[in-house]
Amino acid sequence: MKISNNVIKVSLIMAILAVVSINSLMIYQDYQAKISIKSDSIYGSNLAARYLVLGDWPASQSNDHMITHFADF
Repeated sequence: MKISNNVIKVSLIMAILAVVSINSLMIYQDYQAKISIKSDSIYGSNLAARYLVLGDWPASQSNDHMITHFADF
């Protein structure tokens, strides 16, 4: 039994739409999470959220020698 080309085309279009819809939903959820972090007061939030909002993360202790090196300038 041969499957018609129209059935194959419709199936592929539905599969592509499903993948695009799922990815769009995930992107929108990530966007909402980012907006909720930025809209919170950074003074009342936890430390990790504060660094996410400010876009800066403190250097690790293993990089202390670089910090002191650049502080000399």
